[in-house]
Amino acid sequence: MGIFDGINVAEGAMAVHRFRSEIAAQNIANIYTPGYQRQEVDLRATHFQAALEGAGNAGSAKGANSLGGLDAAEGAVEVSRVRHVASGEYDERQRALMATTDMMQAKSAFELNVKAATLLKSMALSSLEIGRGS
Repeated sequence: MGIFDGINVAEGAMAVHRFRSEIAAQNIANIYTPGYQRQEVDLRATHFQAALEGAGNAGSAKGANSLGGLDAAEGAVEVSRVRHVASGEYDERQRALMATTDMMQAKSAFELNVKAATLLKSMALSSLEIGRGS
């Protein structure tokens, strides 16, 4: 996996976690709305099943950064669906706590992916400077 593949993976992850933040914000905004059901985002690897099927291939010539012949960048995460969670057993305080926790998790994951993308960009720029002979 190259530097640009890593940046693409981080970019895709930031989009997913931004979407998770939007769903958490909707949950927080509708805590006191009668009949509103909390929403949850389900995530899945985009090519996970193909990676599992190809994992047993000993003859894969893709190198150490591959799983079953798929580059790591191809195994990125995407939103598989948004589902409604029945919340009849929870009171408003518990729903607020769950929504806030979801928001904090999405924010932390987004920030980590920003740091990863920034680090990869810095590595790419350093590589260019080394190649220039500075």
